Amino acid sequence: LCDECGVTANDAVRRDLLHWFNNLGVSFCYQDSARLEDFVVLRPEWVTNAIYAIVWNAQRDASNGVISHSHIYRLLRTAQDREARVITAITYRIEEIDYILQVMRKFRLSFRIDDETEFIPMLCQQDSTVDIAKLEQDNHILEFRMEFEYLPDNLLHRLMVERHGELDMDKVWRKGAKFHLSELGLTAVVVIDGGVLRFFIQHTDPMHRPNTYLAMLKANVDRIVEKMGIKAPVCKLIYKLDGKRDEFDYEELKMLREIGQQVALAKSHRRMIPIVDILNQSAPEGM
Repeated sequence: LCDECGVTANDAVRRDLLHWFNNLGVSFCYQDSARLEDFVVLRPEWVTNAIYAIVWNAQRDASNGVISHSHIYRLLRTAQDREARVITAITYRIEEIDYILQVMRKFRLSFRIDDETEFIPMLCQQDSTVDIAKLEQDNHILEFRMEFEYLPDNLLHRLMVERHGELDMDKVWRKGAKFHLSELGLTAVVVIDGGVLRFFIQHTDPMHRPNTYLAMLKANVDRIVEKMGIKAPVCKLIYKLDGKRDEFDYEELKMLREIGQQVALAKSHRRMIPIVDILNQSAPEGM
């Protein structure tokens, strides 16, 4: 392109142009990644075609999000095996498929479990594997909500990939997942409910409160929201006691505490509740 336009360009300038085109989405070029630098993809559909093929057509070969690399190789190397949702009839060599998987990992669409298998959240089953109603009713479980104007499933999928070391692989589905920090005795269920990302966090070790894990998960979600360019959510903390529930604006509670206010009105409970109790909700009685 430089030659055709009469632009004298050394290698550094050409590399800068490749990075610029990458940022614009004109092409894919990751010269800053040792695993991806061997490829410069001049037609982005070559990558997106493969990702669509995996996401739409690999469900039958996956076991709740877990799929073998051999199944992916077979899917992408044989065009006639793929269904109509694939953009174009492109076939891929094994080394090219390895590159496609690296791109998926870079965009937090999957993670490699081992040398033979991949976890792809979009291939998880639709039905929940956790009883959410039971979590709602448990007064000892910290409940938190992040309410979005727009909430794509991929936000949760990115959280699953980024925290895959904490993921309970037996408790994952398309719109939810269970995480655990076993060394701290903390577990969390995170689920998409319409435009709301809901957190249910519990603990077994009195030394580590559920809001410790909430802070970690919320910070992670905040980073993903920023990277994805999604409008920041409104956060709500749920206060549960005696079968009643009250929602409190999380940022407002923190502000009230900072200016020295000690209590907030819980309308369902028809009384004033210490703000610190609301923020620290979920320790069993006596702890």
